[in-house]
Amino acid sequence: MRAVLTGAALVGAGVTLCGCGKADPPATDPPVAPIGPTQKAWNNHFQGFADGANQKEGALDMIMKDYDDDSVIAVFNDECEGNKVGDGSRDGYVEFKTTAEIRGFFDGLFKDLVSLDNVNFVGPTGGSPIVTEGPLKDKGKANVFLTWKTSLTGATEIKYATDSFSWQNKDGVAKIWKQNIVATQPGVACAAVATVASECATADPKPAMCAGWDNHFAGFGAGAGAADDAARTLALDLIMKDYTAESLVQVFNNNGDDYTSFSGLAPIRGMFDQLFKDIQAAKVGEDIGLAVKLLEIEPKFNGVFLVWEAKSHLKATDTFVFNDAGKIIRQNIVVLTPAAEVKVQV
Repeated sequence: MRAVLTGAALVGAGVTLCGCGKADPPATDPPVAPIGPTQKAWNNHFQGFADGANQKEGALDMIMKDYDDDSVIAVFNDECEGNKVGDGSRDGYVEFKTTAEIRGFFDGLFKDLVSLDNVNFVGPTGGSPIVTEGPLKDKGKANVFLTWKTSLTGATEIKYATDSFSWQNKDGVAKIWKQNIVATQPGVACAAVATVASECATADPKPAMCAGWDNHFAGFGAGAGAADDAARTLALDLIMKDYTAESLVQVFNNNGDDYTSFSGLAPIRGMFDQLFKDIQAAKVGEDIGLAVKLLEIEPKFNGVFLVWEAKSHLKATDTFVFNDAGKIIRQNIVVLTPAAEVKVQV
């Protein structure tokens, strides 16, 4: 991570390998693309995180520039049972809804990290997150997908972590709107948090994304349980109603640190086709082991926060962002498969 955050530009250092009598003309640097508002805000966030992990003064003030009174951070410890406990609670889930609570969250995290040296992996690819610029006027299209790991042990262990950030426009400045975090923290107690009613169950009329999510959930269940080509094809036809040519799905597997992106209808359909085959291939008898550990359906954020598991996927989390028509435009996925050769996951 330190290497990612430390850059050096070598400008104007030219060597002429020419035996002729005159020097080569100076090279013309290509034009530098302007930094968009999401990237600009993310640069601040990433530097604030690095400084905070190194216990530098002012880090909290820096990172809090990316949040405002509309920002919410949701955190789930996937060592916990979440909704699976079956008593109406969400074990291992917590939300930070005010700037004071968010500041307190980062204060505690920085103290636990002790040093940036304890962050030993940043992804999902190339040692850095994936920043999708926007446009900011469409809430949620501006997105950052981050995965990371630490070498911490004991009570503060964070074995795996992922963040999905959705952004919104505040007078031309990108502010974090919703941040979903899933962390594997064996040393943290699984406190129970009461489940709240989804806006999809209470709103009248229902937001368009509610119908989109219902279709997706039905299509995924049908595809996961499809034991033959005909059933899988029907499930694929159903689930693909939720995507458009502009949809982007990103997948990271903590087993092998494998990253893949799927943009457009044909690649996304192929991803689900292989996924459904993988789930069926891993079943024991007729048991695919599919279970939902956390499901937060949030029309106010145009999103769904899902954590699930199956025999084929020991851990899995999805953050979905929907457009106003109820179509999935962004989907960030992180999984842990039992075998690295399972390449396509959701």
